[in-house]
Amino acid sequence: MAGELIEFEEGTIGIALNLESDNVGVVLMSDGLMIKEGSSVKETGKISQVPVSKAYLGRAINALTKPIDGRDEISSSRSRLIESPAPAQAYRQMSLLLRRPPGREAYPRDVFYLHSRLLERAAKLSSRLGEGNGQIFLSADLFNAGIKPAINVAISVSRIGSAAQIKAMKQVAGKLKLELAQFVELEAFARFSSDLDKTTQNRLARGRRLRELLKQSQSKPLAVEYQIATVYAGTNGYLDALEIVQIEI
Repeated sequence: MAGELIEFEEGTIGIALNLESDNVGVVLMSDGLMIKEGSSVKETGKISQVPVSKAYLGRAINALTKPIDGRDEISSSRSRLIESPAPAQAYRQMSLLLRRPPGREAYPRDVFYLHSRLLERAAKLSSRLGEGNGQIFLSADLFNAGIKPAINVAISVSRIGSAAQIKAMKQVAGKLKLELAQFVELEAFARFSSDLDKTTQNRLARGRRLRELLKQSQSKPLAVEYQIATVYAGTNGYLDALEIVQIEI
């Protein structure tokens, strides 16, 4: 059970947070130096919680709420779940270590409003728009060239990547980003050379058509199936024979 306390055979206590089909992510509540590969683990049937009492004020305790200041034991008749709603930085850090998205319950609602406002301000001050899952790089050169949204696909990154895409989009998007990255490099090189071989010329021509595919009018979103079809057509050469002015999404 997610959030359940588990116990290793040498006594170390941990919290099960990630439950996958082939592994379980656990946060250890002590150093765990005695844990070895193949050590047995057992369930405790208890959800991770901590005792709550004013007696804890001013005391030094470990992760299991045991006193480490040499003073008396702390008595408490109440307890609270560790993953209770709270703006907990520790919860976010554990989530990132376990490669799981921090739950919305870990933050007060107004944080999301403030976060969106900060992103809006960042877009006005920088060419980089960053969020927890990656960074989108905006290009003034692309904007001035009439390419909107002016996103530099080659250097924009995502921590989630294809995990957030449907299967069909995942199959075509990877090739698109690779070809666009190669196109940007070739385009920069071509500025200093007038003698280009046929293969390079063809790759440049396809890159310009792929970039044209990414243009999108404001407030005119495209259905995902249409996106997949156009990206597939572009990356597989079905648009190579068309003039750029004929490519319109």
